[in-house]
Amino acid sequence: MLDFPNKGYELPNLELNEMRFWTWMHYIFSKIGRGEIIEACSYLCEVRIYCLGPMLLHKNKMVARRLRHAEHLPAEDLFHLEATFPAECRTKSCFNAAMKMIEIYITTRNALVSADF
Repeated sequence: MLDFPNKGYELPNLELNEMRFWTWMHYIFSKIGRGEIIEACSYLCEVRIYCLGPMLLHKNKMVARRLRHAEHLPAEDLFHLEATFPAECRTKSCFNAAMKMIEIYITTRNALVSADF
């Protein structure tokens, strides 16, 4: 794992992420339910870039800058992050990726909250 100082980049705001994440996930699941799979897959990318990626990077003491250098995450976190990419632009694949995203978000959020206290 590379050690990058957090120069000039804000740390993830966990309170703001909490509010946004669940709103975004509701939006994604509503798109899946309406059959708008391309929109849902696209929005998974947004959530990964603006919420999940910075949290995972920060948890691993890396610069919390979207998904920059995410390839240097520990193997377990990288494996889980990769599972948030739908294998194909189909309902089941998009749904599974969204569910994995929720799992990773909760685990990462809990790790960050317990580390701060």
